[in-house]
Amino acid sequence: MEELFADPDPQRAQRAMQAMLGMRKLDLAALLAAADGIAVS
Repeated sequence: MEELFADPDPQRAQRAMQAMLGMRKLDLAALLAAADGIAVS
């Protein structure tokens, strides 16, 4: 996760952070999808 939030692409890191803030339990697959701009429901 540290690598994801320190991604050189600030928009990708921000998407991952926003996805994490909405989670009760951390879901790494959902964080990666969000970082890549893929909607997960």
